[in-house]
Formats: sequence, C-alpha cells, structure tokens
Amino acid sequence: MRYRRAYTPCASCFFALNVADRSGRPLTENIDALRDSFRAVRKSRPFVMDAICMPPDHLHLLMTLPREDADFATRITLIKQGFSPRVPQGERISASREYSAFGIERELAGSGMPGIALSNAYRCADGGHALIAGNSDSIFRRLMTLIQHDDLGQDPALADNAGRVARVTEINAAIAAWTAQRTVDEVLAALEGADVPAGRIYTVADIAADPHYRARHLQQVQLPGDVALDVPGICPKLSATPGGHRRNAPALGQDTDAVLKELGLTDEQIAALKSRGIVS
Repeated sequence: MRYRRAYTPCASCFFALNVADRSGRPLTENIDALRDSFRAVRKSRPFVMDAICMPPDHLHLLMTLPREDADFATRITLIKQGFSPRVPQGERISASREYSAFGIERELAGSGMPGIALSNAYRCADGGHALIAGNSDSIFRRLMTLIQHDDLGQDPALADNAGRVARVTEINAAIAAWTAQRTVDEVLAALEGADVPAGRIYTVADIAADPHYRARHLQQVQLPGDVALDVPGICPKLSATPGGHRRNAPALGQDTDAVLKELGLTDEQIAALKSRGIVS
C-alpha cells in the first residue's frame, strides 16, 4: 500500500492504518508488538508520536516529523511491516458465526465505542451534547483532573484501556455528572483548556448558525412569493466544476407549453389538450 501526503516539512499528520488482525481479538492485546515497531522505525527515521487511538481492527496515528522532513509514507509503511506480521491472523467472521464460535453476542452500544474507553457523548445543562474522546492514557488523566476525579485518573487499575473498559460505566457516570452542570459551550471551553479532544453534536439550529457550515454546505434558494429557503449545498466543492443551483423544481404544468412546442405542437393543439384535462 502506498501512502500519499502533501510535502509539508515539520508537520503533524493523521493516519488511519488498517492492520492484519482478522480474528476479532482487539489489537490492544498486541501493544508490545506495536511499541517494538515504533522504536525500530524511530531509530532510523525519527518522529514524534503525538497520539494513538486503537479501535479493535485499525490504528489512528498522529505523528510529527523533524524540520525539513515530510516522509510520512516510509515511516507508516515500515511501522505496518514491523507490526502486522506479529498480529494473529484469521478469517473475519460475521456476527452469527462470531456467536457460534466464541459466544460473543453483540448488543446495542449507544453513543460509545465498544472496547474503547472512553469515547462518548454526554448531555449538558442546556440540553445539548458534547462528544468527548479521552481514550489515550495521558488524555484520560487530564480529563479526570479537569472533572476533579483524580481518584480515577491516578487509579493504577485505570492506567490503560483494558482497565478503563472494565469500569467504563463508572467513568461515564463521573463525566456525565460533570457535564450535566455545564452548558455545551462551557464544557468545550474547559476541555480545550485541558487539551482533551471534544466537539459539539450539532442540532439543525447549530448547523444553520455555523458560518463555516453555511459557507461550505448550505445555499439559499428563492421560492414563489419571495420566500427564501436554506437547502443542502453541493458537495464536494470542486475547483473546475463547483456545481450550483440553476433553477427550482418546476410547479405542476410550469414547463408543459415549452415541452410540447419542442415536440412540434401548436398553441391551438396545446390549448385543446389542456381543455380536455390531458395535460396541465
């Protein structure tokens, strides 16, 4: 696989890296292999690993390279080559065979991520929701300090993802109690100050009020009676062929005359068809 990124020296870059595990076992069981691969690659090609998120079957990596260096591609390829062979391989199985083979019964997971602690949506005092991603070890500790729960942040049993998954209900309850006392804006401001990734879950009203969203994804059309209506814009935005709104959908019968004249009918013939109720 080839990885392509723009040449931007001394930049930070985000990657989603699929790996070879097809057995259904979480990749966190192979964390030592991942660490060994990082260390081996870093010796020959230095980099700083800013953040890692490890869902069950792939990796999210955020890395920064030295000045005048933009070769993310080689580093990611070497990390994968060093890591993947040490991950158990097998056939990816369906939910029914997963249950038959391992007794695993998948259930509704709500807004959380099964096997990842923690990443979830939390209701705030103003009725809105904030999505909080505190699933790395250091971010989790900062989050617990922010919400005044160092008892959880410094608990050795919660020092890694496996420990947090086992007590995710307790952790979620502590965070929910904190967000419930603050508005979404207050929650996001506090989390930003603590360097904890978070974001607002948009309502339709939030979308309509967001200037960036309006500029990129909404456009206004005029309806009969001088009524303005916001509708979804053209996505994606392409430089040579950006797309646009040429006309509204026609009202019933609006284009009848033009279409029938293109077919060669005269005004008298069209009027006769209308009088008989054949066309509008």
